[in-house]
This record gives sequence, C-alpha cells and structure tokens, in this order.
Amino acid sequence: MKWFGFLLIILNLFSCASYFKRKDCESTNWFNYGEQVALDGRRLSGDQFISECNQADADVAESDLDRGFKSGLQKYCQPEVVFQTGKNGRFFSTEMCVGQGLASLQVKHRAGVNEYCQRSNGYSAGAQGQAYNKICPVDLESSFLPEFNRGRKRYLAVVIQENNKSITQDESEISKLQFTVSLKRAELSRYQQRAKDEKTEALIMELNGQIRTLEYSIRSKQNKIDNLRSKNREIGLEVVQLER
Repeated sequence: MKWFGFLLIILNLFSCASYFKRKDCESTNWFNYGEQVALDGRRLSGDQFISECNQADADVAESDLDRGFKSGLQKYCQPEVVFQTGKNGRFFSTEMCVGQGLASLQVKHRAGVNEYCQRSNGYSAGAQGQAYNKICPVDLESSFLPEFNRGRKRYLAVVIQENNKSITQDESEISKLQFTVSLKRAELSRYQQRAKDEKTEALIMELNGQIRTLEYSIRSKQNKIDNLRSKNREIGLEVVQLER
C-alpha cells in the first residue's frame, strides 16, 4: 500500500508537470520561435523545447513553426547577419546556407569574429553572460581572454546574487504555505471528528484538495530552491577556475 501511495504521488507530480509544460508550450508564438531557432543556426529537429512540447502532447502550431524557421533561415544567410553572428562571438553554421556564396559569407563572419575578439570588447562580452566558446584566433585570444574572464566573473557574481535573492523569497513563501497547510489540517481534523453527512464529506474532500495543491506548491518551490543552489555551486566552481 505504501508503494501504491508513493506511485500515485509520482504520477500526480508528472501529471502536474505535463500540465504546466503544455501551458508553457501553448502560449508560445511558434512563428517567432521557429525564426529564432534558424537565427541561432540550429535545426528544428534537434530543438529540446519542441521535443518536450511534443512529449507533453501540447498543441504545437507546426505550420507557424515551419514558416518562422524558413523566414529566419533567409535572414540568417544574409551577409550583415552573418557578420553580426561573428561579432556576437558565435559560430556560423555553413550547412544552413548551402549554395549562397559561402566563401564571401565566411569572410564576413571572420570579420565579425575579429571585432568580437578585440581586447577592448573583452569585458563587455564576458559581462553579457555568454560563455567563451574558443572562437578567437590565437593572436587575438591572448589579450581578449583576460578581459573576457574579468567580465564573466562579474556576470557570475550577479547571477549568484539574484539566485540567492530568489531563494530567500521562495523560502519565505514556503513558510507561509506551510503555515496555511497547518491551518487547513486543523480545520480538516475538526470536520473529520464531526458526524458525517453529505455537506461535511464535501467539505472534507475540498480541504484535502486544497492541502494537496498547497503541498504541491511547496514541493515545486523547494525543487526550484534546490536547483538554484546546485547552479550556485556550479557557478562557484567556474569562478574558481577563472581565478586560476
């Protein structure tokens, strides 16, 4: 019976998670999302978010997604966009632009990379949050990377600060929820001690439902806290590596 109860809890958690994932997916502007996938130099078939939405049986607007991807693909292969891709410190996916003057596009991309890898751009590039992907030529990297790492450490410090702020807020909300649960349980106990009639049974059922909803909120917030603390530990290790 204990295992059966545990199984019901797990199934309920998966059901709730799928519900929220579906809501997230169905609120997505799929044209814009498909366009951004192409502008990132990626294919729809390998996109994790789309895969998760399909697994959650969400309504994915495939036609909008496809039109958006084709729109983004046309933009991605424009010389000025290829230059900006390099200037943002990102690789250019040549297989996305077959037969569209690849040699000249690669020249544009290298020009953008050279601007990105200037020492004067290092700090701001690191402070924007994108991890360094070893895109810079060796002759530029030696002066660029120390400044990038300095900006990167500043960015990571802000992320840790924001995570800790969120943790504190969630811990406060958990305390309030736990207090509400204790009040609901006390109320439930009083109803359970009464003579049972149809109205009392309905109130007991309603209170049990409210308690389960509150407990799910508590578990969700605690999971969020655990994830943020895990991320902070990972960030701490990266900061140590940067300092070395």
